[in-house]
Amino acid sequence: MIDEVGQSALTAFRVARDANLVSLSLPHRIAVLSAEDIRFGVDPRNVAQLGNWRFLLYGRKAARKNSHWDISGAVTVSLDEKEKEYKVTGLERGLLVAWFEQAVRYAEARDRVRDGAYEVLLLIAPSIYVSALWLRDQKGTEDLFIVLPYTPPPFAPAEPISTEEFVQSLVASKEKLSRRGHDP
Repeated sequence: MIDEVGQSALTAFRVARDANLVSLSLPHRIAVLSAEDIRFGVDPRNVAQLGNWRFLLYGRKAARKNSHWDISGAVTVSLDEKEKEYKVTGLERGLLVAWFEQAVRYAEARDRVRDGAYEVLLLIAPSIYVSALWLRDQKGTEDLFIVLPYTPPPFAPAEPISTEEFVQSLVASKEKLSRRGHDP
């Protein structure tokens, strides 16, 4: 799938066709949490809607063996049910992509994450302006969340938190927005 997505991305976004200059990695799904599902006692595992696949896109200026790979963006793909193939549907660039990659690197450095088995997802709760790296536990239900920067309080970016802590913060953020007259 990665080769197919890579070729589609190169074509769709007119990226340099030299495969030595572009690389896709870290395939992950985008999970969306609706405002209605942000409440105490609700586990994101049970209510988040899994959406498109997303890949981090890396690039380098030269095909030399030791040249440095930099994060260039993220490529979003969806499955075309009719044609039974993946189609590139978007290219993201900017801070959200960089913060997501930093959160993954930060998580990989934590013993708790290194010793576990996690599926990587990007969780977004657009109604309350929250984005997080979701590490979904593959051996149990001890998921971890790392909130990305510029997510409103009471979240503390960069520290892994449990599902319970994450849901409590989601609810608090939703209530705070409601008190300000914003109906999430």
